[in-house]
Amino acid sequence: MHVMFKVSAQTYETKVYQFTHSCIALTIGLILFLGSCTAIKTPPSPKAAPQEQTNDTESIRSQEKEAPPRSDVTVETPPIKETPPAIAPSSKAPETDESLAKGKSLYQEHCANCHGIGGDGKGPLAADLSTKPQNFTKGEYKFRSTMSGELPTDADLFRTITVGIPGTAMESYQEFPQSDRMALVAYLKSLSPRFLKSPQGTPIIFPVARPQAPESVTHGLQLYEEMQCSACHGAKGRGDGELAKDLTDTAGKPIQPADLTRQRLKSGDGPKAIYRTIMTGLDGTPMPSYGYSLDPEKGWDLALYIYSLATTKEPL
Repeated sequence: MHVMFKVSAQTYETKVYQFTHSCIALTIGLILFLGSCTAIKTPPSPKAAPQEQTNDTESIRSQEKEAPPRSDVTVETPPIKETPPAIAPSSKAPETDESLAKGKSLYQEHCANCHGIGGDGKGPLAADLSTKPQNFTKGEYKFRSTMSGELPTDADLFRTITVGIPGTAMESYQEFPQSDRMALVAYLKSLSPRFLKSPQGTPIIFPVARPQAPESVTHGLQLYEEMQCSACHGAKGRGDGELAKDLTDTAGKPIQPADLTRQRLKSGDGPKAIYRTIMTGLDGTPMPSYGYSLDPEKGWDLALYIYSLATTKEPL
């Protein structure tokens, strides 16, 4: 009896174990089945296609290579790029003792090697430069927003310090704090007695900017021929006009007309900078002011044509 009870107990425990194991296996199977059903019924969230990680410079170069070439202005006109404005035209550099002292210190450190300690343009590096440094003592400036013969505004001087002069040793000092650049403006003015004797000029008024439409560019070409710009700059604007070899500046030194097909001109980027040069001239050079002979709309069309020489594949 004892033996039979023991066997029955073992049999009962075995059956309970088997039943429990079956239940666990059934539960696991049910969980796996439900999980697979959910995966089938619920579509995965859409994901963006993976992109290859490339070097930023290589990516930009690739985009430039793939960009379609610009067509002639009669079909498509390229976007206009402008030199960003520096400061308001009416801005004035503070002429305090502190500002002048700061400007003098900056000038001696960054400018005197080319322009000379006294600002006469005869610094130790001047002789080796193809474009000679500015003589600040004369108070004669090429790049101005004022009419020919007038002194530049403080904003004019600030702009040149900020953006530099492309194609020359005059680099941009945009990384300097604005207060430092304004101090340099104040000090440059102190180098010429003209700023003490004469008032600074009044900036010209710019017309409302118009897009580089084909008709404007065509009209600009007509003006280019009428104003005899080709005599110095050449028929295609490459600086190879019939008078180009005989030109000199006011100091008697040979001077070469600008190659207008270059992407960047010394006076700045975009039609606005070109318009400013057309209307005000470049004092000290054979480039005259046309502000008294061209109305603003004609001046803008001429600027658009000159701008097209550097931005179209085949200039008109």
